[in-house]
Amino acid sequence: MVAKQPSAPSKEELIVSIPNIANSSITKQTIAKSIIPSKNNIRVKDVKKLTNGKVKIAFDSPNSKNQFIDQAGKSVDPIHYEEPRSINPIVYIKGIDKSVNIKDIPQLIVSYNTDIADHLAMSTSTLDESLVMKFRRSNRKEHLYNAAIQVTPAIRNIIMNTLQGKINIEYDFIHVEDLSPLVQCYTCNGFNHISSKCPDATVTCSYCAGSHSFKVCPNKNGAAKCSNCSRVGHSDCHHSAIDRNCPIYQRMLTKAFSRVKYTVDVSNYPDIHRHNNNSDLTTSIDMVDDDPAAIWPSTP
Repeated sequence: MVAKQPSAPSKEELIVSIPNIANSSITKQTIAKSIIPSKNNIRVKDVKKLTNGKVKIAFDSPNSKNQFIDQAGKSVDPIHYEEPRSINPIVYIKGIDKSVNIKDIPQLIVSYNTDIADHLAMSTSTLDESLVMKFRRSNRKEHLYNAAIQVTPAIRNIIMNTLQGKINIEYDFIHVEDLSPLVQCYTCNGFNHISSKCPDATVTCSYCAGSHSFKVCPNKNGAAKCSNCSRVGHSDCHHSAIDRNCPIYQRMLTKAFSRVKYTVDVSNYPDIHRHNNNSDLTTSIDMVDDDPAAIWPSTP
């Protein structure tokens, strides 16, 4: 049994894996045979399949969690566990001149923003650890582009508060805003995965829940139907699957923010992950593989 050190305090949850097992269903089956809850006074609240053969197990109390850890250490099958990891926030820089190489942005941010440079000088983290480019997007103005960068909570605080949401890049003062951590698939309308990794081969319309894409939806003049709310049996499904007021969207958004190392007003977040070009999303959500939630949210 091997336990990894948590990077931040967590709820009564564990990420569990079996060495050399890449299928989460097999991992769950192995755990089910090795650790019987009723025999060990373990109360499990929920289990979610993750990527790379991992499962997330939620317990009703610290005692149940500790009992599971104890039994994992005694198991004949090697059961590895770790605390769920929090992720650093991602901010979105809007309006970078195309003459600026995206690979140079982290160093330019430090070079032209003294508050960030001073912070890094006193930090134990390196520049490469503290500012990580995630992806590039087009801007409405042809000579500009936008970019997302993952930063430490301290640097995010400097950008948003000390620098008031503007950073200096070669004497251009550029707007920066927080980026929503929630990712929604354009194939099935589920969450925390992208279309290229969607397990569902059938496209589901985000407007009417039909088996076609939104672009060719014949029902755009009719009533909307949320495929997510319909799937879990909610009585009110009269909205699209990408409606920000959808109760499932709101619940998944809250869960996504709970994994980020800061507290923010989620109502101000741009829906940047909802974009018609799926290929643009690939590098924007590397963080999802750390601990993705279930593809389909469970019924409340």
